[in-house]
Amino acid sequence: MLSRFVGPLVAIVVASVAVPSARALDTRDLAGWWIAIDRAFPTLWERGDIVAMEELLILSPDGRAENRGMGFFAPDDCMPGEACTVTDAPLIATARLTLRGDLLTVSDRKESRGRINIKKADPALRRIAVTNTPAWTATLDGNFLILRAATGNATRALARIEPDRLRRLRAGLMFTEQSAARHWRCFFANATANDPAFAALSAGSRSAPSFLDDYLRVASYRATLATLGSMPTADHPDAQRRALASGKAEIMLVETFPDIPAPKNHAEAQQLLAGAVLLGARARGLPPAEATAAATAALRATPVSVTATDGELAAYARVRRGAVSGSSDAEMKRLFCLE
Repeated sequence: MLSRFVGPLVAIVVASVAVPSARALDTRDLAGWWIAIDRAFPTLWERGDIVAMEELLILSPDGRAENRGMGFFAPDDCMPGEACTVTDAPLIATARLTLRGDLLTVSDRKESRGRINIKKADPALRRIAVTNTPAWTATLDGNFLILRAATGNATRALARIEPDRLRRLRAGLMFTEQSAARHWRCFFANATANDPAFAALSAGSRSAPSFLDDYLRVASYRATLATLGSMPTADHPDAQRRALASGKAEIMLVETFPDIPAPKNHAEAQQLLAGAVLLGARARGLPPAEATAAATAALRATPVSVTATDGELAAYARVRRGAVSGSSDAEMKRLFCLE
């Protein structure tokens, strides 16, 4: 019996999963980043129990695993009255996974002590996390994985995804400033329309528009500028921000670009933020010199040079226009389910 957290569509996909090849699977076959595409976490955020978050399982070829949450917030966002945790992917637990045949066992599990989501809901998240079940029966079909609890009736569905692709998709939703709880899963389904591993995300038709990849690249580029530019530095003028600089920041969900270095001081951080403003000004159609002047005036810092093609800037501008109320861009609205 399928878990109540796995929707009917996943049940249909489970029934059609191909029989694995004759070679016995081992843990190396599961190496990579996996994102849960069942209803375990969404059920909680749709009830208002947690802030929108997806579950990640990051697995090394030797079986070392990190079970994390993917949040739609900046690394140093705080809940009222609680200390900041400088991470964008809160750790739920670490463990070691072993796959022999179709039996996936979880051992050496260590829960994290840090906050995952809303503090009062964290125990529930730990209970339903993949690594909290000691043994699963695993069925792997390419990059689609079904886990059925060896005891009990829990069933989980996960899809393997390239890390930078996930980082770009996350940035693509966050840039619109739309509610992740309302729009992420629909956007995620459309954006992965060409990948069969994500078919279980939607029972309806899915469509990825031609401008998507250009948009995602520039959205991710802007997210990197804004995130690194917002990180606390030891010379930050605000005392609370300076205090945060002494801790180790854990940024896992922001893409690395060779021309965007981590800032060494507050002045360099301001230059990165100015670069994000410059990118927006370019997308609005301002010539490079005028866009640079506007960014310099806004942040009182000379922006770093930004790298974006005309196609990427046009896609960025299209989404920016389409995200506002009253937009007539049907393709963009369909992508983010804004209709």
